[in-house]
Amino acid sequence: MLGATVSALTCPALIRILVRHSVVDEAGIRSSHTGSIPRGGGVAIMLGSAAGFSMLLRSSAAGPLKWAVPCALLLGGLGLIDDVRTLSARHRLLAQTSLATAFVLASGVSPVASARWAGAALAVLWLVGFVNAFNFMDGINGISVGTAVVIAGSLSLSSARWGSPTTAVAAAALLGAIAGFAPFNLVRARLFMGDVGSYFVGGALALLALVAIDDGVAVLAACLPFTLYVADVACTLFRRIRRRENLATPHREHTYQLLANGGWGHLQTTLFVTGMTLVLAAVGQLAGGLGGALAIAVAAAGILVVPIYLLMPSHR
Repeated sequence: MLGATVSALTCPALIRILVRHSVVDEAGIRSSHTGSIPRGGGVAIMLGSAAGFSMLLRSSAAGPLKWAVPCALLLGGLGLIDDVRTLSARHRLLAQTSLATAFVLASGVSPVASARWAGAALAVLWLVGFVNAFNFMDGINGISVGTAVVIAGSLSLSSARWGSPTTAVAAAALLGAIAGFAPFNLVRARLFMGDVGSYFVGGALALLALVAIDDGVAVLAACLPFTLYVADVACTLFRRIRRRENLATPHREHTYQLLANGGWGHLQTTLFVTGMTLVLAAVGQLAGGLGGALAIAVAAAGILVVPIYLLMPSHR
């Protein structure tokens, strides 16, 4: 509740500040909007989350979260610099990798307990990869707000179910902050979260998933809600690499963009993507409570929504 209140109260003033300093998104070839919209609304999400996190970090049970929270905030700070000054891809990647590596080394978190260094490398790859995937997918009104709310809610529930209460509270605090920002971004957007928001929210979700798994949360429950975003970005990159395109060239070829610009519009596409993510989260909760082959079978059946989503533009 505190995070939602802080985030919602910050947004109106933030809009005025961003417009005054010309931190705005002008419609261009990559855009799915028209006109000029202030970007940088992620600052409100960061402030709301920080309000919730601050109480949590006073607990002696904070564990790896005492490293995850500053890492997420620093990723958000990097995004804010990118919003204001536009960093080169090389500098962004170097900074993201450095922050991810620092977190993994300081916290000792590893998704593969039996192989420490391989697990550490996988954790860094996951953090950097999802921060950028979340950034790539944040292109129409509300899509990342809806997706992040579902993922954060699922992580909070999973953490509560499998004995990671501090992670459950942290995920709930993040959810609240995003919910406070949502009215300014849904339907007719008055504010975009910008790189500051996508780096912070994407980073926070990826970090919370790692911490949750390290605390014993079922891997399928923690990971399945992320699948749709990861698959969209991976398939888009694969298609562009296969055509030998310059990956730095602006484009609108993500599945969600093809749907939104092909007649569905922002709201219908956002609801569809959020709904698919909700299905994956529900399957993850179910599979996480099962064991062995049955859990894998349930997850495999549920993940079929991903190819359905990816093929939607050719069947709309």
